[in-house]
Amino acid sequence: MTVVEAADVSSLAKVAEITRKLYHQGNAEGVLKTAANEIGAQWRSSRCIAALRKPGLPPSSVQEYHAEGLMPVSAAALATLVEALQDLAVARGTVTISDAANAPELLSVKAAIEESQIKSLMALPLAEGEDQIGVLILTQNASRTWQESEVLVIRTLTDQMVIALNNVGLRRLVKNLSVTDEKSGLLKRASYLDLLQAETRRGLQQGTAVTVLLMQFGKRSPLVKEFGEAAVRQVMDQNRATVFGEHPLERSGISLRSDHCSSRARRHRRKRSTDGDREIAAAAEGSKASRERAGRLNSAPRWRRL
Repeated sequence: MTVVEAADVSSLAKVAEITRKLYHQGNAEGVLKTAANEIGAQWRSSRCIAALRKPGLPPSSVQEYHAEGLMPVSAAALATLVEALQDLAVARGTVTISDAANAPELLSVKAAIEESQIKSLMALPLAEGEDQIGVLILTQNASRTWQESEVLVIRTLTDQMVIALNNVGLRRLVKNLSVTDEKSGLLKRASYLDLLQAETRRGLQQGTAVTVLLMQFGKRSPLVKEFGEAAVRQVMDQNRATVFGEHPLERSGISLRSDHCSSRARRHRRKRSTDGDREIAAAAEGSKASRERAGRLNSAPRWRRL
């Protein structure tokens, strides 16, 4: 294998490794920070700046990597550099400047150049089709000539950054559209309202009544403290099974623990017991007879017809 072939294989390995890390990020800031750190360290840049910005507006997010021994640049200087270099990159494509201090196109941001100790730089636009969304900037505190192969590899990584940013947006959209709560796995409150509206429409179409069942068992903490977690859970499960049976959502793997609206609830019992507390206590003792009576809780469901 020649030296050129070995370099090409090494570049492909770098792209694959950095791309994998970009795709694992859960938000846009994570993508930018990972890109700045990985690309800056891999290409031994003095600084690497990744930013999101729409042309004509201030940057919405900026992440900076700096080599050991260098101080972070102020937020104002970073914003100035991002605005100027993105505008150049949008107009000219990839921008490489070997003498940043004396470059005529950078005279307006000379103070930021001096604060950042930039001698040479490269800037690449982040674009999605015709839409410009940001910029990637690599700087050196010494003179550096960027090889064409390096530019090609880093440009490939900017494309992967855009894809990773889009993936983050899609994951956030899916999360917002999800009907279940991320932590508990239960239906969200809005989903129960959707179920109620659907059942109401179906009832109107079929000419049948719709029943709303409200179940209140009191505060959980005092019950658990008095009777134990297992006894309270057993009674709750028995009541739910008695009233609802096996709901289609449960067969789909969704757990139901709170309000539920269904016309099928009309077919179940409406009896109210007056000795619920004694039966919960008996259920805690584990006797078979008390477990059978535990289904008749003092706080069994009440019915209201709409």
